[in-house]
Amino acid sequence: MYGEGGNHFLHAVRRNVNIVHIVHNNMVYGLTKGQASPTSRRGFKTPVQVAGVILEPFNPLAVAIALNASFVARA
Repeated sequence: MYGEGGNHFLHAVRRNVNIVHIVHNNMVYGLTKGQASPTSRRGFKTPVQVAGVILEPFNPLAVAIALNASFVARA
C-alpha cells in the first residue's frame, strides 16, 4: 500500500475522502518472495536484502497526522 499505492494514500488523506483505510502491514511485498517494503524496519533481513534494510522505514501514521487526517489509529 505505501510503496506502489503510496500516492493514493497521500491524496486520500489530503482530500479528506470519506473512506476507511485498513492495512495489514507485514513489512514485505507478498508477491516478490520476501522483498522488503517501505515500512520494513532498518536491519530487517529478507531473502532479497540479505544484509538487511539500510533505510529508515516510512511512517504512514506520522504522514497522516502531518497532512491533518481527520482520524488516525493503530492497533
